Amino acid sequence: VRALPKFGEKAFVLEARVPDIEAQKKAGGNLEAFVLHDALAGLPALPLFEDRLEMAIARATRAAHGKPENAVQLLVTFFVDMDRIKDINASYGEDAKAYILSTMSSRLVSSFRRVDTIARGNHDGFLIFLENINSLDDVEMIARRIMGLVKEGINYKDQNLALGCSIGISVFPHGALTVDEMIKQANAALDQVKKNSGDG
Repeated sequence: VRALPKFGEKAFVLEARVPDIEAQKKAGGNLEAFVLHDALAGLPALPLFEDRLEMAIARATRAAHGKPENAVQLLVTFFVDMDRIKDINASYGEDAKAYILSTMSSRLVSSFRRVDTIARGNHDGFLIFLENINSLDDVEMIARRIMGLVKEGINYKDQNLALGCSIGISVFPHGALTVDEMIKQANAALDQVKKNSGDG
């Protein structure tokens, strides 16, 4: 079993958007498909990210004979927020921000396993969910890999934009045993990093 993400394999990318339900109705489309998939890119939306996480928790709980706190394999959620996006947006405009998020999305997709799940988080970042992780040392290694991908920077209109990120992490079964707990704890950890000047 490979515990760490390997470079060069596709991951699932999920992007959460507020659906324009009326527009979808007028277009005669399937509302359920519209809500569960990104209308522009045709990708799964945040509810499917949560569903995949919930199924993984159920599998881990069954493997631990109904006692999730005894699970051996770790499930990890990373809440990744791009630092300096507001400054870049102020200097270069909304197009630069969109380009950065799009480029980082592609970069993350190409750097994780096909079984891993990546979603657009709130605001300026991403949610990443991994399962079958062996140890907390592996979690730290993966977080540092994500930071390295971001710090490679992005070239935008012949300008090399230096980037950084803040990462909040939650780990099942270490304190987070449900989907809500995993996302909320990762978000709370992210907030703490941001309060400490970010980039960590």
